[in-house]
Amino acid sequence: MEAIPIVNPGSRIVSHEHRTDSHVNLTFDFTGFRIITQRLFTIDCMEKIFTDDTFDAEVLKSEKPVLVDFWAPWCGPCRMMAPTIDKLAEEVGDAAVVGKLNVDENSQYAQQYGVMSIPTLLVFKGGQVVDQMVGVMELGELKERLMKHV
Repeated sequence: MEAIPIVNPGSRIVSHEHRTDSHVNLTFDFTGFRIITQRLFTIDCMEKIFTDDTFDAEVLKSEKPVLVDFWAPWCGPCRMMAPTIDKLAEEVGDAAVVGKLNVDENSQYAQQYGVMSIPTLLVFKGGQVVDQMVGVMELGELKERLMKHV
């Protein structure tokens, strides 16, 4: 999950921790004075966050088609795709599952499925890859390719 800078003017984030439950801990440095606080807030995202620990249950054993966005926080095209993935999750609703897997933090399935470039988007159905896309994609094409498998 990517950090979303929601801070007061004159402050800067000096550290952050991402957790898979959609919460983010931030430590702030306000205007040069090192006043450290922790803030906890919820990020509203429609897409799921997959990890190596949850991938089998949430992707491979899913009864619905699942689109997995293999991404990394340092990847510009991946960050460009983030709003599209979130909008796709919103538009398909309960018909399919849409989620992301950070390849820097969870490399097992990226290696298993031969993900060499990111963003790579894989569509799974019945535990098998049924479609693969690499690079930045438009919402319409993504939705069309995912909904073929519903």
